Parts: sequence; C-alpha cells; structure tokens
Amino acid sequence: MIHRCREIVSIMQTQDPESSESHGRRACPSMLPPAGTLILCLLTAATFIAQTMTGTERWIQAAGIVPACLLRISSFLGIADAQGVPVWLTLFTHIFLHGGWWHLLPNMTDLWVFGAIAEPVMGTRRFVLGYIASGGAGAFAIALVLPHSLKPVAGASGAISGILGASLAPHLSGRARHGVPAGLLVVLEGASVLAVVAWLVLRTIPAQPDLTCSIVYHFIPFLSAWLSMRIWTGLAKWGRRARGFLA
Repeated sequence: MIHRCREIVSIMQTQDPESSESHGRRACPSMLPPAGTLILCLLTAATFIAQTMTGTERWIQAAGIVPACLLRISSFLGIADAQGVPVWLTLFTHIFLHGGWWHLLPNMTDLWVFGAIAEPVMGTRRFVLGYIASGGAGAFAIALVLPHSLKPVAGASGAISGILGASLAPHLSGRARHGVPAGLLVVLEGASVLAVVAWLVLRTIPAQPDLTCSIVYHFIPFLSAWLSMRIWTGLAKWGRRARGFLA
C-alpha cells in the first residue's frame, strides 16, 4: 500500500507542475501518514474513546448536526434542544464524532489512505483547512438532502469526500492539459452541478434516508471541493500571467 501511495503521489506531482507545494516533498516517507493526516486521525480516535467512556449517543446528541436546524437562520446561531454547543459549531464538531467502531474504522482507514495521497500534494495547512471546510460542506449537504430531519448526524465521511475531490481536481485537470479536451471537463462539471440541483428540486423528500440520499450528500462536498480547487488554481494561473504581463 505504501509503495502504491508513493507511485500515485509521484505521478500527481509530475502531472501538476504548477503546485509549488508539492515540489521537493517526499511522499509517505514511513508507515505513518503525513503530520496533518496523523493528527486528524488521532484527534478523531481520542474523541471516540471519550465517547465510549461517557456515552456515544450523548456526544452525538450534544455536538452532532441536526439537519433541520442548519437551514433555519433563527436557530443557526443558537443552541438546539438537547445540544451542548451552538448549531453553527456542529458544522465542525460532528466530523470527530462516530456512532461506533463499525463507523469509525472505515472512515479512519479512508482518511489514512487518502490523506497519505492528498496531503503531500495539497500541503499540510491547506489539507487540514480543506478537511474541516469539507466537513462543513458535508453538513450542509445532509441538511439539503434531509431538510426536515431532527435526528443528530455525525461522521467524517463528508470531510473525507471533500479532500478526495480537492486532491483529484488538479491531477485530472492537469491531464486535461495533456490531451483530454479541457472543454469536456467543464461540460462534465456543469452537468454534475445541474444534476444535483435538479435532483434536489424535483425529488420527493423521503421519510428516512435511502441509498440515493447517501450518495448525494457525499457527492456534494466532493464536487464543492473539486470546483473550489479548480477555481483556485485557475485564479492563481491567471494571476501569474498578469504579473508576468505587467513585469
């Protein structure tokens, strides 16, 4: 797995020469992931240990997201019933909470593997900030998909989906510059956004979340991070060109 990780990061760094943070970095120098990924894994594991010692459901109730509260301005800045922190803060606290070992282990495995790939490419600071921001985007995605739900939700999968999208965006857009029509990538991005919006508008909101709901609220943070990274790298490229033109 570690050797494969090194190969993937090496390919991504070669095909994305504009990512200055990736130059000179060693990918996966040991069995441990990079510092940011390791710290996030340890924080999540420590939080889960505290959950198991004092009551898993109590923590999720106190600091998990309540989808219906996120979409109401009147409740967003307050503290919902039976919660211990303001609703806006649950955007970030929920990513460190999990419902059980069956929930924690797959998420931490994904974070460990994808973090080892993404963090050397993105840089530690941008990786950690992107992870937390993606967790917030994932919370709003759940609220959009399940707008009437009062059941607290927790988990890191939305944040992991986001950092996966952020790390893949420069890699695949870099490949577009080397043969794949860039216009085709833009068309696929636009079609993805329209498909998600159309589904949210035209669907019938289910009483209980189903498989389609789960796919969509994981895809939204992935797509949001993907588009954010594409816009960021595009603006950075145009900024360099402008500075070169004015020099």
